[in-house]
Amino acid sequence: MSFANAFERYDIGERSYTIAGRTISISAPRDPAVLLDELIANGSEVDVTDERLPYWAEIWSSSIALSEHLLEAGEVEPSTRCLELGCGLGLVGVSLGFRTPHVRFTDYQPDAVAMARHNWRGAHGGEAEGAVLDWREPPADGRRYDLVVAADVAYEERFFAPLADTFSRCLAPGGHVILAEPSRPVAGSFYLMLRARGWLHQDTRRTVASNRGPVTVRISTFRQGSSAAIAS
Repeated sequence: MSFANAFERYDIGERSYTIAGRTISISAPRDPAVLLDELIANGSEVDVTDERLPYWAEIWSSSIALSEHLLEAGEVEPSTRCLELGCGLGLVGVSLGFRTPHVRFTDYQPDAVAMARHNWRGAHGGEAEGAVLDWREPPADGRRYDLVVAADVAYEERFFAPLADTFSRCLAPGGHVILAEPSRPVAGSFYLMLRARGWLHQDTRRTVASNRGPVTVRISTFRQGSSAAIAS
């Protein structure tokens, strides 16, 4: 997974985001629509139907809200082992890096992982771990994490059960999952599935600016078999 290869394939620019008072620069394709045009031009119908669409090349409102939450909530310690699912360009993981060096980026798209790791180097120096991960095949390496984070992942019902399985496979005892979703109705089905599997959650909401106006993002902390209150 080489950022150099991604750099050669795409017209890369820099975007800056202010997260909890910090300015974070993110390298990204200047025009994500070009990636979709390329996918269609190549006749990659399987890629389109299998959700290989270039969602990863955007910074979504949920990523901004989750990044702000993680930096402001004070729940991440320097020793916290973190796994980001669906990392995209890596804004959430890069933000986590200001609290802990133990961050692993994962995504379905190799280019996303490469870009996220490049963005980590730009913010923190050194190398972050990264791996291609398909939720339908949860990792079998036995590694467990204190915190699993994900933004904008509950959008397709056929992926809900594999995603829940990945949470269970990757989370260390006593650990927790933090999800950020832009209040999509379909995400409610995922939350109900998790509750049926014994996950309880606490919610907060954060409003962030976007090109289409303010977006209210639901940020939910899930714990397995916890006594935490369930928020509606």
